[in-house]
Amino acid sequence: MKLIIAAEKDDMEGLVAARFESAPVYFLVDTETGERETVRNDLTGDDPELGLHAAQLVTRKGARGVVAGQFGPRAKKALDFAGIKTYAVRDYTVAQAVGDYNKGRLSRFEE
Repeated sequence: MKLIIAAEKDDMEGLVAARFESAPVYFLVDTETGERETVRNDLTGDDPELGLHAAQLVTRKGARGVVAGQFGPRAKKALDFAGIKTYAVRDYTVAQAVGDYNKGRLSRFEE
């Protein structure tokens, strides 16, 4: 399965971003093969559509799950509509998030 992790920097040992839609970097990880791709988020700032644009990126990349500290209401609604699962973590590195996802230890994000 493809999983997107919102990250503070382009480093698997860097922290998961506090907010999905404004993360500087996204890691696309195939949890079955271990392959990964880094995607820069060029859409930052106060744009009210930021969450929708970030959710569209997830769907274009074919991810079925997203990990972040939290999700804005527009992003969450768009991800839910697309059937993409959302997981919330705090003080995790990207590598820890992938590991705990693979072990079934991540908590689903609830508003």
